[in-house]
Amino acid sequence: MILVCFHITQVTSFESMFFSAYKFNADIRRWNTSSAEIISRMFFGAREFNAAIAGWDVSSVIESDMMLKGATSYTHDLSSWPIANLN
Repeated sequence: MILVCFHITQVTSFESMFFSAYKFNADIRRWNTSSAEIISRMFFGAREFNAAIAGWDVSSVIESDMMLKGATSYTHDLSSWPIANLN
């Protein structure tokens, strides 16, 4: 499943968007997240989620707590994400 048709360029909060969506694993790597400020619990409990989101622009993110908690299938490296703005 590819979810690229959404117009999310002005969305600032993705908080809990896929919370407990156990089987969610759509290809969302092309999402324009440059306006995202809150991604807390976005994939909390999304056990099958493993999309390559390392390329997302998260430079505006200030809250990301528990974003991938319980996303037990997630294997991608997010160490390139800037963390200077995080609370």
